[in-house]
Amino acid sequence: MMLPIELGHRIEDACRLMIDFQLSPELDWFQGHFDNVPILPGFTQINWVMHHAKSLLGVDARFSGIDVVKLVIDDGSDAATANVLHHLAQQMTWVQLHRLPQKKGKGTAVMAGLRLAQQD
Repeated sequence: MMLPIELGHRIEDACRLMIDFQLSPELDWFQGHFDNVPILPGFTQINWVMHHAKSLLGVDARFSGIDVVKLVIDDGSDAATANVLHHLAQQMTWVQLHRLPQKKGKGTAVMAGLRLAQQD
């Protein structure tokens, strides 16, 4: 898993852990997501939360799902990114991964996601 650099953390109370990260725009998760606008995908954020809950708090739990994250559209990414997305989708059973045959831009990926969401 590609993790950011942790600058520090503190336990706020029994239900809150605050972590300061250094996020480089060159982090693999940002590449190709949106040109010139580095947005961290939501499933990556969930993965990081689960990783740090275990490593810092000893929480050994399995994430059971979330109603908000549903579709991930791979808009024809390179083979390495496609492999990472495939691996994560296998681990995160609440994610539906759909791969477009070639990259045609953000608008095409968004429209494909909207069409798929309407089918459910």
